[in-house]
Amino acid sequence: MREPATEPRMERPASSSACAAMIPFSTCAPSRMTSRAAAPTPPVRMTQVTKPDEDSYRILRSWIAAGAKVNFDSPRVTGIRLSPQNPTVQLEGSRQQFRVLATYANGAVRDVTLNAFIDSGNMDVAKAEKAGGLLTALRRGEAPVLARYEGSYASTVLTVMGDRGGFVWEAPPANNRIDELVAAKLERMKTLSSPLCTDLEFVRRVHLDLTGLPPSPEDVRGFTADTRDSRWKREELIDRLIASPDFTDHWTNKWCDLLQVNSKFLGAEGAKLFRDWVRQQVADNVPYDQFVRTILTSSGSNKEHPAASYFKILREPTELMENTTHLFLATRFNCNKCHDHPFERWTQDQYYQMSAWFAQVGLDRDPASGDATIGGSAVEGAKPLFELVSDRKEG
Repeated sequence: MREPATEPRMERPASSSACAAMIPFSTCAPSRMTSRAAAPTPPVRMTQVTKPDEDSYRILRSWIAAGAKVNFDSPRVTGIRLSPQNPTVQLEGSRQQFRVLATYANGAVRDVTLNAFIDSGNMDVAKAEKAGGLLTALRRGEAPVLARYEGSYASTVLTVMGDRGGFVWEAPPANNRIDELVAAKLERMKTLSSPLCTDLEFVRRVHLDLTGLPPSPEDVRGFTADTRDSRWKREELIDRLIASPDFTDHWTNKWCDLLQVNSKFLGAEGAKLFRDWVRQQVADNVPYDQFVRTILTSSGSNKEHPAASYFKILREPTELMENTTHLFLATRFNCNKCHDHPFERWTQDQYYQMSAWFAQVGLDRDPASGDATIGGSAVEGAKPLFELVSDRKEG
């Protein structure tokens, strides 16, 4: 092959600049970036997780020496038990030892305390050691304790009683089952109940709680002047407030706020239909479980079935799942999106399993929308004013 008469040249894109000409590589000045000496790379400090005198080190070394083979037929952990359950320690500085037993698919049971993760959910009350299942009481209170091992979880509560010498229990008056449960917990924690609030305090609190409004001067004077037994007149006031339009308005506002009922997602007409539906549920005193079930099982046109509007507001399965678990189950199911939850028993698999259920929700244009749409931008297209909610049976 004949050698070229000149050095090879690099073609540059055409440009009005003189620099766009073909320039031989040999004439290029050395780049300051490429000619500059590279900065020395700092040494990487490695942390040794396990040490030669530890069982975990010997087990891992033996496995590697044997060829690091994976035996898929090995029995899997089917569950763990954390003991003792609901222990109580008396003084700050005391220690409580926990034990974790794992049950395997072949029926075997093994103590895995040293290899299990055991931690305190309230580090102000109790602190867990790095390993070994030992917790130290820091102050009076309760600390949830979570244990996990091989994808299985178990939990309990550690109570730090503190110095309660000389405590004498005085049972408060109990007017219902809730009072009895509260009193039982107070007695267990060796804590005396606060005295009943005065009529003046009660009438203000109950109005704000049930209607969101302070009582009128007439309401206050009438209630405090009533000489009947406090229990009966308070129950009567509660019943009267629950039956009032102010109660309906207040709790309609609360639920519409929680359900994110607004024209941004539903349009003015759709938002009004959903709000009117919520208000009717409150006015009819529909039980909470029935109210939630109607929302989560709604289908068809959200114009004819306003409860189905819930599925128009958050359209992504993961967002819909997170909102549903938080709103109706009081559980934040988002920390386990990228990994198993560090302080709860929720796993990453459960996150996507729950999301897959909501991925089956279908949304199709409702002919009742006509040409009316909601929103629309360069990032996200406009949505029909009304949509048909259905179960696709797949996600």
